[in-house]
Amino acid sequence: MEKQQLVNEIKNKIIEQLNLVDVDPASVSATDPLFGEGMGLDSIDGLEIVVILERDYNITITEIESLTPHFESLNTLAEFVAAQTAVAA
Repeated sequence: MEKQQLVNEIKNKIIEQLNLVDVDPASVSATDPLFGEGMGLDSIDGLEIVVILERDYNITITEIESLTPHFESLNTLAEFVAAQTAVAA
């Protein structure tokens, strides 16, 4: 899957799973921060994203703290997913 497709897929899954009805997917950039400013997610939302990764991409997460650099933006999250799914393939 192309990176931009993966970014869009993850963005739409996050918006749907977290029920972010006020978030227009077109207004969210792949480089916007996921937490704080940008998408404005919090730590509970981060756990929901872990559930998405485990359920939809078959990624096993053992140490959530190690994910911090991968949860900076949709780009970094997509890169993480691509790397993890390539390893599993």
